[in-house]
Amino acid sequence: MYPLTDMDNLSEVDKWLAWLLDRRFGGNAELMKNSLQSLIHTRDVILHNVQVQPDNIVLDIGTGDGIIGLGALSFLGEQGRIILSDISEDALSYCAQTVTDLKEEQRVRLLQASCDDLSAIKDNSIDCIVGRAVLIYVEDKKACFREFYRVLKPGGRLSINEPINRFSQIHKSPLSLLGFDLRPLGDIANKILSAYGYPFDLSVDPMLNFDERSLFDLATQTGFTQVHYQFNGHLVPQSVFPTWETFLQYAPNPNSPTFEEVLAKATFTDEERSQVISYLQPVVERGEAKRYSADTYVWAMKE
Repeated sequence: MYPLTDMDNLSEVDKWLAWLLDRRFGGNAELMKNSLQSLIHTRDVILHNVQVQPDNIVLDIGTGDGIIGLGALSFLGEQGRIILSDISEDALSYCAQTVTDLKEEQRVRLLQASCDDLSAIKDNSIDCIVGRAVLIYVEDKKACFREFYRVLKPGGRLSINEPINRFSQIHKSPLSLLGFDLRPLGDIANKILSAYGYPFDLSVDPMLNFDERSLFDLATQTGFTQVHYQFNGHLVPQSVFPTWETFLQYAPNPNSPTFEEVLAKATFTDEERSQVISYLQPVVERGEAKRYSADTYVWAMKE
């Protein structure tokens, strides 16, 4: 089960839901299908690591479209419950419709909250916490782990997956974007990267200032026991974009512009835009990319 996209009135929703439903796929059905297959695998590993039991109360932090938390329904009995939490009201509204469609209103609760402030949840009340790609958007990750530990019951389990964006930033060429070499564009390359916010500060940016060891250390320092992590690093010599139009419409994360939005910025002249398209479009269409990526699973128990 997975809630597929509803494209109606997409311009009226917040950046989080707009990215979840469309911008992360560049509006392309093929990329969406491939991405969702990968996400379902990640979900299954997260749920395997947390070992959901039939009577458990499961908290899904940063639930987004609900793929992780709602995936736990099949492990729960009639007494089991799921809390889907997110900072995005629009994302929770989307989840609410999915819950209604599944007729699971009795077992699912929605909560608008950030994972560094779960004050709406009582101490020692949760059996399992699950989540994916949440901590990368939170500055105070230590506060998140303190909250996880506080709300979990003794014997409660934590299982999360986070992209390690620091890995790609360290390994890739300084003049590359989404795996594509921008060096032939000369000074224009720096203008493109600047529009995306480059260069990033690896010590400050919440998406980059941690790695798999940081998360392991935070878990152990907070008091979790039986702490484990599994790191996965990849170098893939090909593009994920099936078409040039997909590349134009794609946004790497909810806070990022699409490439089309970057080119529309007033800092580019018409001649520069033409030069960018003349060089980059055939490169994208040939799939000449060199992509570095990494993620880590972390799972632990509160004694």
